[in-house]
Amino acid sequence: MIKMVHNCLEQIPIIYSESLALFFLDEKSYEEISDILRIPMGTVAVRINRAKIYMKKICETKK
Repeated sequence: MIKMVHNCLEQIPIIYSESLALFFLDEKSYEEISDILRIPMGTVAVRINRAKIYMKKICETKK
């Protein structure tokens, strides 16, 4: 399962995967991600939500 998630994560655009990885894998808050990536917190939220959509589409086709 972990390998599949990493596989799917590698297939989405980097601007989305980095936010998603920081949030779920590194357990960073939106504020911390905002500071790390130097982007507004609203942008962090949008990127994470879009990344979830990408991940769902990619992982569903891998089943």
